[in-house]
Amino acid sequence: MSYIGCLSESGHIVIRLIGVAARPMIEIGLCDGTQLFGQVLCAADAGPVLSAAGPRRFLAGAADRIPPGPVRDLVVDCGAVRPVAVRVLIDGEPVPAADPLLGLEMLCPTDLVAVRAGFTFADKRHPDPWTVLCTAQNILQSRCFLARPGLIGYHVNAALVAVYKHAELAQFTIEPEDIANECLALLPQIPVRHGPNTSVREDPVLLRFSVLAAVMNYHAAAGQPLQATAAARKMLDPAHQPELIRQMHYFNLCKAGLYMALTQYFQGNSGAAVASCNAVIDYFYRSAQYRTENVSWFSELKIHHDCALAALKLRARLGKDGAVPPALLRDVLRLALRLPVTGDLLERTRAGLDGADQR
Repeated sequence: MSYIGCLSESGHIVIRLIGVAARPMIEIGLCDGTQLFGQVLCAADAGPVLSAAGPRRFLAGAADRIPPGPVRDLVVDCGAVRPVAVRVLIDGEPVPAADPLLGLEMLCPTDLVAVRAGFTFADKRHPDPWTVLCTAQNILQSRCFLARPGLIGYHVNAALVAVYKHAELAQFTIEPEDIANECLALLPQIPVRHGPNTSVREDPVLLRFSVLAAVMNYHAAAGQPLQATAAARKMLDPAHQPELIRQMHYFNLCKAGLYMALTQYFQGNSGAAVASCNAVIDYFYRSAQYRTENVSWFSELKIHHDCALAALKLRARLGKDGAVPPALLRDVLRLALRLPVTGDLLERTRAGLDGADQR
């Protein structure tokens, strides 16, 4: 017997039991260390939760990752409580998760090993965005990584994940600048370390770019290009850039420069757009000179290259006749952002710039 689970936007825990016929007890851990024993909703009350977009998408997506057998879907109403740990018990014995990534035992990692094992890296997180957002909010509320300067980057990481997940879920209800300012105020406390293997979360220079990139992506996804370009300008301003000595320092610069080129083109400022394209191409060449044998960082050079290639194509069209094919514009926007570009975002970006001054 095993289970998979996620959290829903409506404040419910959704559990799918595999190969279990008995009625379980759901144990819910709270931030203050106390526990609740959740009551499973009856079918009539659970139906709307299970049919909601988030849980439905999660259960469907996890179908090929669970063992065969009879299943039973359960919903627990948490009310206003945001759980930090959930255990499924049958006759007092814990039921394991069918897949470590699909369980709910660790919704608030509070030490370095736990946070790196289940949250820091995207491929090790729970696949459901709402569950990840709740985990990020739990980490921020616990403030568990602020006591040691060397771990502050993990608090910042949680804040950035929260911003991105709000945007991914189209929950445009926060002020990302407020979150960014809090994070930027923490960065001077992080010890400066140099070296080819310095973690992203231990590099205050890279974290600053990441913070501003999160603000840019949030506003871009919300169709608010003026606010997005304001964050991009802060990244690209040489007066506010320390010495860039690592390949990864250029990752968000390539994306920010490409987003600026797109918005400048939309406003008819071809000269500024060409200058932004030139900057992106230069960022790629500069980033490529730093040797790295870190597999992840080496593979991300492809993103730098793709951004530069898109900038090269956009520059060529601007220098030819100024007419840029819509397919290239969509490609530029896709590469400029870290969030999926869907629907009419390109058109909303253009519309959001009407009448604005863009240099």
